[in-house]
Amino acid sequence: MLVLSLVSCSKKPEAKQNKVYTHKLTHSNNKLALDIDDSTSFESNYFQVVEHRGVELLAIECKHKNSIQFYSLESKKLVKELKFHRDGLSPIKQIHGFSWINSDSIMVFDKWRSNGILVDSNGLVLDQIVLKAEQKSFNHASMTRLPDLAINGKIHFFEFPNINLEDERLFSGDVKFEYVYDIKTKKGEYFNFSWPEIYKQKFWGFYHTFPSRVKGQNNSLVYSFGIDHNLQVLKPNGTIEKYEARSNYFNSIPPFDKNESESESFLKRGIYAMVIYDKYRNVYYRIAGLQTNPILPDGKPKADIHKPYSIIILDSKFNRIGETVLEPVEQFLIKDWFVCKAGLCISSANPLNKEVDESKMTFHILTLDKIQ
Repeated sequence: MLVLSLVSCSKKPEAKQNKVYTHKLTHSNNKLALDIDDSTSFESNYFQVVEHRGVELLAIECKHKNSIQFYSLESKKLVKELKFHRDGLSPIKQIHGFSWINSDSIMVFDKWRSNGILVDSNGLVLDQIVLKAEQKSFNHASMTRLPDLAINGKIHFFEFPNINLEDERLFSGDVKFEYVYDIKTKKGEYFNFSWPEIYKQKFWGFYHTFPSRVKGQNNSLVYSFGIDHNLQVLKPNGTIEKYEARSNYFNSIPPFDKNESESESFLKRGIYAMVIYDKYRNVYYRIAGLQTNPILPDGKPKADIHKPYSIIILDSKFNRIGETVLEPVEQFLIKDWFVCKAGLCISSANPLNKEVDESKMTFHILTLDKIQ
């Protein structure tokens, strides 16, 4: 209880620049609450909004049940669940990501393994998939911040490189992470794309190192790297474009201090986190993690969940049109978010939130509004 009161009374972040904006995200008491059963967690590794027969559905990865659950965003109820066998024919030992191609083509992937299956909307197995025949282990991200993307008959994966974060070779340009699997030919290859030059010869920690990326307009891939003020846009023809998408609340981001814990360095530094495209309003949202004192008033170190965040708003041409600070801090779990017709939805299941109802999966609905 004491920790919550200290967080609630934290100092409001101050803007470092005088950027004038035209839009904001409005956070009212409007919430989306989905009824869940006792064996379903109120948070998840993977969210995807899909449409099936004209109905808007939220598809959620449920690790406890080894399933994909589909909730109607209109009725707020579970309308379908596809469960997968852990053994036997066409097993999914532990679900880790999926890609909705259409109502009768859903690709489901296995954690750590290069195996997967293609199923229809009833869960009937149509085909087995081997993503990388030359190896058994395939450490693909397959999460909300780095989803498996279906684009023009291909599935895009982010693969975590098998190399230490302190190894200088990681940022040499030779390490590739965007793996593209062709559904028709059943072959994969890497995109010739890697970390920006600014990463070289320094240590940045896990979250500052690994980006977020999303499918944007015209099948482009939009990357948000943790220390890069720019968004990097990879076009289908292989060209790369950069657009400034900096926060109004911090400037430079120094490398991690190895004399500090990684958590302390993370809290003290700004960071660019997840990015998502809002096709309903034709804008992009980029999350920025703001700097905060890593120590609580009682002298104890803060956990990472105390970090405050803002959301940078960009129009379809990547012009910055707004930035909204998410307050209070304990009301938002930023890793769980998605866009639907109602607005930008962000989970309220922050462990600091004493009002979490474990019988529901609850999201704040933020609406995009012009500043009067």
